[in-house]
Amino acid sequence: MRLGGRLQLSALLASSTFSTIASAFVVTTTGKAPVLSFTKLTRRRFLSQRNMSSSSSSSSNKPKVALLQFAVSSNKQENHQRASEYLKRASTSGCQLAVLPEIWNGPYATAAFEEYAEVLPCVGAEDSMDASPSAQLLQQHAIDYQMWIVGGSISEKVNDGTSTKLYNTCLVFDPKGKVVAKHRKVHLFDIDVPGGITFRESDTLSPGESLTVFDGGEDFGMVGIGICYDIRFPEYSQLLTQKYNCNLLIFPG
Repeated sequence: MRLGGRLQLSALLASSTFSTIASAFVVTTTGKAPVLSFTKLTRRRFLSQRNMSSSSSSSSNKPKVALLQFAVSSNKQENHQRASEYLKRASTSGCQLAVLPEIWNGPYATAAFEEYAEVLPCVGAEDSMDASPSAQLLQQHAIDYQMWIVGGSISEKVNDGTSTKLYNTCLVFDPKGKVVAKHRKVHLFDIDVPGGITFRESDTLSPGESLTVFDGGEDFGMVGIGICYDIRFPEYSQLLTQKYNCNLLIFPG
């Protein structure tokens, strides 16, 4: 979500009754300084409160996650360079997964979505992604750093032969550079505050229509993906956890 013109990135547990658990985290920028934040996730079976407490003292096998917060400009090349710098820092800090912010390759503005939109690859793609410079950058870094990357989101352009639609889309890459998930924001952020702000993503974007999950292996288990405003609709998270048994939910914002 947008807070005071800044970005918020969050990955939250949907319930405390799963067979595996992870520490929840929420990060927001304060002021103009970019933020690179790390957190460690613990996956363990529920046995007893005592066992849970004792096992939490050991951090040697906890996967590490980086939340990447940075200022976004109208220059796509600069945004790419900044994302690359932060992904490198995440890698050198020993992270196994990095999460970028929503609409990180261009301005978050309805008038800018089309200009910065790219044709994005489908799930399963692992070949060259020349049609999408932003996806290509994420793929290359996933391979170079052997790291899972939840690519925040960028504007996606889709032409079905009769019309062109734009989506707010998140790509997820595994450490081999393969696209393992693709989420189109389901709940578009439309707001009209009398005497205040009016903003409608639906003026230019189309909504997605599906739940999105991927298997993060031993470190993360099943992971559910949403984007920003999707987090405000608990039924979405409920379906991710109950239908797909997700251990972790990630909502770039």
